[in-house]
Amino acid sequence: MDLQLHYSKIRQEEAKMTDEFPVIVSHESSDGGKAGVFAEVTRRIAARFIALGLARIATQEEKKFFADAREEARAIAIDALERATLTATAFSLKGIERIQSGVKTKE
Repeated sequence: MDLQLHYSKIRQEEAKMTDEFPVIVSHESSDGGKAGVFAEVTRRIAARFIALGLARIATQEEKKFFADAREEARAIAIDALERATLTATAFSLKGIERIQSGVKTKE
């Protein structure tokens, strides 16, 4: 492999990119890489994957799909965190109530 040509190609691909963090879509590879996997990466990493033929830049439609899926996953994660917090709070309150009911007051 001619390293000068390889790094020149990476620099060319990087110069073409306008986004700070482009979304790339993977290609199938002989070593088990799956096609159609989305990732948001730095320009340098995107350029390297493109130069190696492992990925391509996502289309505007694919970027929108990726952004929508990411936002949905974020909303689900926030909801799960809120539910876990409420559950933990409820268990804490029940534990405090048990402790308080076990404490005998002197009269």
